[in-house]
Amino acid sequence: MSTASAHKRSQGLGIAAMIAAALLLTLNDAVTKLLTETYSVGQVLTLRQLCSLIVILPYVHWVSGWRALRVANRSGMVIRAVCFIATTGLIVYSFSRLPLALVTAIAFSSPIFVVALSWLFTNERVSARRWFAVLAGFAGVLVIVRPGTADFAPVLIFPVLAALSAGVRDVVTRALSRSDSSISILFWSTLAVVAASSLSL
Repeated sequence: MSTASAHKRSQGLGIAAMIAAALLLTLNDAVTKLLTETYSVGQVLTLRQLCSLIVILPYVHWVSGWRALRVANRSGMVIRAVCFIATTGLIVYSFSRLPLALVTAIAFSSPIFVVALSWLFTNERVSARRWFAVLAGFAGVLVIVRPGTADFAPVLIFPVLAALSAGVRDVVTRALSRSDSSISILFWSTLAVVAASSLSL
């Protein structure tokens, strides 16, 4: 297989993984919304991430091996963990206060921030078409949030902050993936949320 075809295949797998992740995330959000009607934000956060660990740990034990959890970029891992704590906390809190569809619509604007942050911090080249898409997406967020109008509710700031935090998380994750394994990034970030959310129980 040539380098070009291998790269194209890798891109295709990446796109497929993103689509699958979005579908699973939507299902996860729907269940989270239901749970927030009965349990506190801290309880839901802890339960969510404990369920994730139940899936992650067997994979580490039987597939990747415990050495895969070694951290090469500690500062990057800490920043990623903090962003993950902020993102999940803000999202779950938003679900407890706002309709599922509204929170999801705003939270899915995180790619807008990813493009802008990638250009700002990694000097990644962004085409004019992408900038147009960013501006159009941001305009869509403003239409939903409606700042400065009678329909604006301060609680709408939380899903916007969640989207921003998710954008930072994704940019950091991209940099981390050059030195640390995906399972290591996922495990330590998940464990950080469990530790942080358990403090509120």
